[in-house]
Amino acid sequence: MIGRRLTMVAHVLRNVATGKDAFGHPAKPDYQPHGALRCFSWAPKVGVDAIVEGQKVAVKQDVRMMFALSGDLLPGDRIAQVTNRDGSEIHFRGPLRIEGEIDFKHTHREVALVRVA
Repeated sequence: MIGRRLTMVAHVLRNVATGKDAFGHPAKPDYQPHGALRCFSWAPKVGVDAIVEGQKVAVKQDVRMMFALSGDLLPGDRIAQVTNRDGSEIHFRGPLRIEGEIDFKHTHREVALVRVA
C-alpha cells in the first residue's frame, strides 16, 4: 500500500571506516555508496530556519523522508541525493544526514534529515 507513495529514490552513503586513530578516537568517517532505496521526501515547513550569531549565519532546512519497512537504513547513514525513478535530481541536494532515530510507523519508516555543511 505504501509502495505507490514511494516515487523517489534515495542514494544512501554508509560509513565504512573502522578502528581508531593514533589518539584512540574513532577513525575519520569514510562514506561510500551503499545503495538506492525507494523513498518519498518533503519539507513540512516552507522556508528555512536561520540562526544568527554575530557575523555567522547557519541555515537549517527541515526535510523528512519515508522508506519502506524493509529498507536497509541505519541512523549513521547519509543521503547523497534524491532522484526521480528516471534519474533526474529532485529539490534536495545532498549530502543529507539522518537527524536522530528512525521512526517506525505501521506501514513505513520515517526520518528527519539535515543538510551536511
